[in-house]
Amino acid sequence: GRYPVVIFSHGAFGIRFQSIFFTIQLASHGYIVISADHQFNTLNEILVDGYESAELVYSALHRPRDIFALLDWIEAKGQDEADDFYDLVDMENVACTGHSFGGLTSYIVTVDPRIDAIIPMSPAADMVNAFTNTFGNTPIEELSIPTLCMAGEQDKTLQYQSQQRDPFDTQQAPKWLLSLPRAGHYTFTDSCMMNLEELQAYWEDADDAIRDGCGETNFDWHEAHKVINLYGISFLNHFLRHSPAAATRLVPESAAAWGEEVEFLAFPE
Repeated sequence: GRYPVVIFSHGAFGIRFQSIFFTIQLASHGYIVISADHQFNTLNEILVDGYESAELVYSALHRPRDIFALLDWIEAKGQDEADDFYDLVDMENVACTGHSFGGLTSYIVTVDPRIDAIIPMSPAADMVNAFTNTFGNTPIEELSIPTLCMAGEQDKTLQYQSQQRDPFDTQQAPKWLLSLPRAGHYTFTDSCMMNLEELQAYWEDADDAIRDGCGETNFDWHEAHKVINLYGISFLNHFLRHSPAAATRLVPESAAAWGEEVEFLAFPE
């Protein structure tokens, strides 16, 4: 049959394989997952050229266009009889997900009618309305696309309350929130898997990751990734595969197994 499509957008100065704990798991569940580098806003630039704030502005204006182009690209492959993806691409069921800057991007691209659901992770959601004049995306207080927002309450890169929880509270249903009280910004990436102590001498962000999601006081990343995958795949199975069984996971009671480590809020209507 045909397979639903999920686009992943990496964080600011991130890289396309920064969250393969999630993207590869999605692919193993039968999703066509597309994760590409956003030009001039990748890990390569910050390692070679250092931090450049002007590139953030440039990338903010081009990231959504990257997503639109990727959707055009995979749609064309699904229609090309000579392509390996011929007749395998389900463009009727498409989602966008992303981390941090990529989470913001996932909100903005909802202007594209092909997007059916989004999973923003640690997003800068307070900036969504700043792009309505440029892209015509719906203001967040009027947005009603199925959304699973994921956030760590100990996020030190962005502000949990003002940039994630408050925007979520203003958004229209259907919406769900996976809130991890002891998670940080980098909990939602592969950074915690690295030998961060050793990398500190070479990579400034290694120290950031230790302090912001990958430290001893944070929710163990092994368990955090299991939780992220469980809820992310359940959400997509419900909205892209239209699975009634998946919806049984998307209730607050399902978080009880993790005690105080996981809070799950559901506003299906």
